[in-house]
Amino acid sequence: MNRRHLLAPDLEAAFALNEEYLGASRDEFFCHYRKNADLFVGIFANSALVGICYGMNWDEKPGCVVLKGIATLQSHWRSGAGSLLIKFFEQQVKKRDKQRITLGSAADLKTENFYLKNGYAPTNLRASVKTIDLPANYERLGYVFSACRPEGETINLYVPTAVRDKRLQAKLKDDLGAQEVIFIMEKDLQ
Repeated sequence: MNRRHLLAPDLEAAFALNEEYLGASRDEFFCHYRKNADLFVGIFANSALVGICYGMNWDEKPGCVVLKGIATLQSHWRSGAGSLLIKFFEQQVKKRDKQRITLGSAADLKTENFYLKNGYAPTNLRASVKTIDLPANYERLGYVFSACRPEGETINLYVPTAVRDKRLQAKLKDDLGAQEVIFIMEKDLQ
């Protein structure tokens, strides 16, 4: 398998992978590419694109890059393609002189295990709650919130954790009436 930067002729196939497995809108995807082409990488089998990984600088933390998405075709799951792809992405991040990668993991064991296997560790749980559904007493539920970030009609509440605690994840979802609770994971590249 061959890894390289995604070029303009690769973008439609890359966006199709994004649409099937990830979820950035067309505008978001192409806007991110224009600003971060060096962080859009792909893995190819017999010249066919079978996986993508992309990210961008995180303005809030100058030494950090946000991994926005990684996906391989289902036919290449558990083949090592994803690990090869993320390692190549990490090399590109280092070329930008960034020291850390952060990401929000999909809320399933296989995805979380993939990141753990590749050296990423939980730093927070992010609970996404519709603002109108947020319990009035949420600050008195006993959680320590490291950040609260409004995003449209949703508020994202962050709870620090250094381990993958599935019970805490489920409890947060129940206590807050969250639509989703995912692990934020990070990797230090130094």
